[in-house]
Amino acid sequence: MAPYQSNKPEATDQKNVSQGDIQGNFAAIKTLIDVNHETFDDPNEGKHKYVTFPQQGVDPNLIETNQATIYSKISAVTGKTGLFWQNEGDGFVAGDITEMTAFNAVGNNGYTMLPSGLKINFGRGTINSGNQAGAPIVFSSAFTTTCYACTFGLLGIQSNNDGADWIVYAADLTQDGFTPTRIRTNYHGSNVSFSYIAIGK
Repeated sequence: MAPYQSNKPEATDQKNVSQGDIQGNFAAIKTLIDVNHETFDDPNEGKHKYVTFPQQGVDPNLIETNQATIYSKISAVTGKTGLFWQNEGDGFVAGDITEMTAFNAVGNNGYTMLPSGLKINFGRGTINSGNQAGAPIVFSSAFTTTCYACTFGLLGIQSNNDGADWIVYAADLTQDGFTPTRIRTNYHGSNVSFSYIAIGK
């Protein structure tokens, strides 16, 4: 197919001479429209079938107000192409950039990013038997500003132990982690295994 010619037809062209060029431009336009879109005269014409974002080498860093930007580039977390979101700028400075699709996990521990800019850390841990009252947890990826909330649940149950020894709370919650701690600090029974989810920014 002939390439699109932006200067056709020219003002001096005769129709019988430029007809082929005009038809070539119409064909090129249809080829463009048909990429990821329903085609001309289709009941859904103009609508996207799906959206593809070619990988960008750098962030757009647009400063315009009243608009937001979605684009793709290589993720520093996964090493693969991911989606990024840039908030509107203020006319002088570009808006904040958030990676929307980052996910990293090693075993049962890891983190993921949300389009809002919030981050979720998740994982598992154990408070050992004996005299261990708590077991510090370091998040897979520290929160930049704060950890808003952290919740966790016990994995399994020991029916031969006092239930109070299995009540655990989150102590010393920071941007970097927390310390799951038994209410009874002098407990000498079984291990307590747990999973946790923390959300922050």
